[in-house]
Amino acid sequence: MAQRDGPRLDGRDDEVWRAYLYGHTQEQIATDHGISQSRVSQIITEIRNSIPQTNKTDAALLDLERLHLMLTGVMPAAADGDTKASGAAMRIIERRAKMLGLDATEPLSIVLERQRDLEGQLVADALAAALDVLGLTEEQRMAALGAAQQRLLGEAPESGA
Repeated sequence: MAQRDGPRLDGRDDEVWRAYLYGHTQEQIATDHGISQSRVSQIITEIRNSIPQTNKTDAALLDLERLHLMLTGVMPAAADGDTKASGAAMRIIERRAKMLGLDATEPLSIVLERQRDLEGQLVADALAAALDVLGLTEEQRMAALGAAQQRLLGEAPESGA
């Protein structure tokens, strides 16, 4: 028999790992084996850490392919209004998003607001630099800033100022 990379799984650790792969919760596994949930978590972490990175990447790609096939299978029923299929589709989509790192830890609106603030600051800094180079009087500078603000807000700048 060919030697596998990493430590060989035997006994309880093998059973814990297989149960985890079959989708059992850590609490379920702990109860079934008479150990604590934290010990189950430790076993899973030790096994994950023993898997070479190339194997992890291959496994992740295979999992993504499986998720795609499962989603393809439940989507027609979900689209027809089957609530069980809809729930399954949502769980598959959530799992795929988590695998791809797309599960946002903060609402998108906050991220977009931060981006808008950064872009606004960049525009303000660029405008201030341009006005500095022109050597305008304080009154001219204020008029230019007012016109720029009106333009950014979508208003027509006042003429003749």
